[in-house]
Amino acid sequence: MKLRLCLLYCLICIFASCRTQKDSKSDIKIAKTVSGIVMDENGPLPGATITVKNQKKGTYADLDGKFEISLNENDVLIVGFIGLESKEVTITAKDYYEVNLEAFKPFVSRKEKRRIRREMRRNGFYIYPD
Repeated sequence: MKLRLCLLYCLICIFASCRTQKDSKSDIKIAKTVSGIVMDENGPLPGATITVKNQKKGTYADLDGKFEISLNENDVLIVGFIGLESKEVTITAKDYYEVNLEAFKPFVSRKEKRRIRREMRRNGFYIYPD
Protein backbone atom coordinates (compact mmCIF):
# COMPACT_ATOMS: atom_id res chain seq x y z
CA MET A 1 0.00 0.00 0.00
CA LYS A 2 2.81 2.40 0.90
CA LEU A 3 4.55 1.63 -2.39
CA ARG A 4 1.41 2.52 -4.37
CA LEU A 5 0.99 5.80 -2.49
CA CYS A 6 4.65 6.64 -3.04
CA LEU A 7 4.37 5.91 -6.78
CA LEU A 8 1.15 7.92 -7.03
CA TYR A 9 2.80 10.85 -5.24
CA CYS A 10 5.81 10.70 -7.60
CA LEU A 11 3.55 10.65 -10.68
CA ILE A 12 1.56 13.63 -9.41
CA CYS A 13 4.77 15.56 -8.79
CA ILE A 14 6.08 14.76 -12.28
CA PHE A 15 2.81 15.84 -13.96
CA ALA A 16 2.65 19.00 -11.86
CA SER A 17 6.23 19.97 -12.74
CA CYS A 18 5.63 19.31 -16.46
CA ARG A 19 2.47 21.39 -16.38
CA THR A 20 4.10 24.42 -14.70
CA GLN A 21 6.99 24.62 -17.16
CA LYS A 22 6.48 27.16 -19.91
CA ASP A 23 7.74 27.24 -23.45
CA SER A 24 11.06 29.02 -23.19
CA LYS A 25 10.74 30.67 -26.62
CA SER A 26 7.50 32.49 -25.77
CA ASP A 27 8.77 33.60 -22.37
CA ILE A 28 11.89 35.40 -23.63
CA LYS A 29 11.70 39.18 -23.20
CA ILE A 30 14.53 41.33 -24.36
CA ALA A 31 15.39 44.09 -21.91
CA LYS A 32 16.69 47.29 -23.41
CA THR A 33 17.85 50.61 -22.06
CA VAL A 34 15.57 53.54 -22.79
CA SER A 35 16.56 57.15 -22.21
CA GLY A 36 14.79 60.44 -22.62
CA ILE A 37 14.05 63.89 -21.27
CA VAL A 38 11.09 65.24 -19.29
CA MET A 39 10.05 68.80 -20.12
CA ASP A 40 7.25 71.32 -19.66
CA GLU A 41 6.67 74.68 -21.37
CA ASN A 42 9.47 76.28 -19.31
CA GLY A 43 12.16 73.68 -20.01
CA PRO A 44 13.50 70.46 -18.47
CA LEU A 45 12.08 69.15 -15.18
CA PRO A 46 14.71 67.94 -12.71
CA GLY A 47 13.45 65.34 -10.26
CA ALA A 48 10.48 64.09 -12.32
CA THR A 49 9.43 60.56 -11.42
CA ILE A 50 9.47 57.80 -14.04
CA THR A 51 7.86 54.48 -13.07
CA VAL A 52 6.93 51.35 -14.99
CA LYS A 53 3.20 50.60 -14.86
CA ASN A 54 2.25 47.55 -12.72
CA GLN A 55 5.86 47.03 -11.61
CA LYS A 56 8.01 48.24 -8.74
CA LYS A 57 10.64 49.67 -11.07
CA GLY A 58 11.34 53.35 -11.53
CA THR A 59 13.81 56.21 -11.56
CA TYR A 60 14.08 59.99 -11.28
CA ALA A 61 15.13 62.57 -13.84
CA ASP A 62 18.53 64.21 -13.21
CA LEU A 63 19.24 67.95 -12.98
CA ASP A 64 18.89 68.32 -16.75
CA GLY A 65 15.57 66.43 -16.85
CA LYS A 66 17.16 63.37 -18.45
CA PHE A 67 16.47 59.79 -17.42
CA GLU A 68 17.63 56.28 -18.30
CA ILE A 69 15.87 53.03 -17.41
CA SER A 70 16.15 49.38 -18.45
CA LEU A 71 12.85 47.70 -19.40
CA ASN A 72 11.07 45.50 -21.91
CA GLU A 73 9.31 46.47 -25.11
CA ASN A 74 5.57 47.22 -24.79
CA ASP A 75 5.98 48.33 -21.16
CA VAL A 76 4.25 51.54 -20.16
CA LEU A 77 6.10 54.39 -18.44
CA ILE A 78 4.23 56.75 -16.13
CA VAL A 79 5.97 60.13 -16.01
CA GLY A 80 4.91 62.62 -13.37
CA PHE A 81 5.90 65.80 -11.59
CA ILE A 82 4.32 67.77 -8.74
CA GLY A 83 1.64 70.13 -10.05
CA LEU A 84 1.71 68.70 -13.57
CA GLU A 85 -0.52 66.13 -15.24
CA SER A 86 0.99 62.61 -15.32
CA LYS A 87 1.53 61.07 -18.74
CA GLU A 88 1.69 57.44 -19.88
CA VAL A 89 4.20 56.52 -22.59
CA THR A 90 4.16 53.11 -24.30
CA ILE A 91 7.63 51.81 -25.12
CA THR A 92 8.18 50.90 -28.77
CA ALA A 93 11.33 50.27 -30.81
CA LYS A 94 12.66 53.79 -30.14
CA ASP A 95 15.49 54.30 -27.66
CA TYR A 96 14.94 58.00 -26.87
CA TYR A 97 11.72 59.65 -25.71
CA GLU A 98 10.87 63.31 -25.18
CA VAL A 99 7.98 63.62 -22.71
CA ASN A 100 6.18 66.97 -22.45
CA LEU A 101 4.05 67.41 -19.32
CA GLU A 102 1.21 69.93 -19.12
CA ALA A 103 -0.16 71.88 -16.16
CA PHE A 104 -2.77 70.11 -14.06
CA LYS A 105 -6.23 71.45 -14.75
CA PRO A 106 -8.72 70.19 -12.19
CA PHE A 107 -12.24 69.58 -13.45
CA VAL A 108 -14.80 71.94 -11.93
CA SER A 109 -18.45 71.26 -12.67
CA ARG A 110 -20.99 73.98 -13.47
CA LYS A 111 -22.64 73.42 -10.12
CA GLU A 112 -19.34 73.96 -8.31
CA LYS A 113 -18.66 77.15 -10.32
CA ARG A 114 -22.08 78.54 -9.34
CA ARG A 115 -21.43 77.71 -5.69
CA ILE A 116 -18.06 79.53 -5.80
CA ARG A 117 -19.60 82.60 -7.44
CA ARG A 118 -22.44 82.71 -4.92
CA GLU A 119 -20.00 82.42 -2.01
CA MET A 120 -17.73 85.15 -3.38
CA ARG A 121 -20.70 87.51 -3.86
CA ARG A 122 -21.67 86.94 -0.23
CA ASN A 123 -18.14 87.83 0.87
CA GLY A 124 -18.09 91.07 -1.12
CA PHE A 125 -16.28 89.96 -4.25
CA TYR A 126 -17.97 90.24 -7.59
CA ILE A 127 -17.19 87.87 -10.43
CA TYR A 128 -18.26 88.69 -13.96
CA PRO A 129 -20.19 85.82 -15.52
CA ASP A 130 -18.48 83.69 -18.12
